[in-house]
Amino acid sequence: MVTRAERRKNLEAKLIETAGRQIAANGLAAVTARSVATEADIALGSIYSAFPDLNGLFMAVNLESFEQLARRVARAILEEEPETPHARLLIMARTYLDFAMENRNRWKALFDIEMSRDSDLPELYRNSVAGLLQLIGGPVKEIYPSLPPEDIDARSRALFSAVHGIVSLGLDARLSAVSEDQMHDMIGFIVENVK
Repeated sequence: MVTRAERRKNLEAKLIETAGRQIAANGLAAVTARSVATEADIALGSIYSAFPDLNGLFMAVNLESFEQLARRVARAILEEEPETPHARLLIMARTYLDFAMENRNRWKALFDIEMSRDSDLPELYRNSVAGLLQLIGGPVKEIYPSLPPEDIDARSRALFSAVHGIVSLGLDARLSAVSEDQMHDMIGFIVENVK
C-alpha cells in the first residue's frame, strides 16, 4: 500500500516533470498552475498540497536544472582531464554556455524566478548556486593560492558574473548580435586573462 508521504513525493515528481517540460517548451512566463494541472491530469488545488505556491514548484524545477548543470560541468572536467586551473575554468565556462544554448528556456528560468522568503526552497536554491561557485573556486584558489577564502569567493563570483553576462547577452538577440563562436572566444578571453 502506498503511504501518504509516497503519494506526495510522487505528486511532487509528476508536477516537477510537467512544469519542467512546459518551461522548456514555452518559457517560464507561459506556465500557469492551470496548464500544469491540466497536463498532469490532477486537480488544480493538488499543486498547492505539494508546493506552497507556483513559485515553489518553479524553484523545484530550477533546482533540478542546477543539478543537471553541475553534473554536466563535473562530467566535462572528468572527460577532458584539463591540466591547468585555467583549462578547468574554460571547460566550466564553455559547458555553462553549451547548457544555456541547449536548454535556453530552462536556463532563463534559473534567473527569471521570483524568490519567496517564506519558503525553505530559497535556501536549497542558494546552496545549489553555492555549489556551482565552489566548482569555480577550486581553480581560482590554485591561481591565487595566498588569497583568503572571502577573496576567492569574490573572484569566483566575478568570473561567474562575467561569463553569465556574455551568455545572457549573447542569447538575447535583441541586445546583442553575438554568434556562438564569438561567445566561446569572449569567454576564452575572460578566463585566459585571470591572473
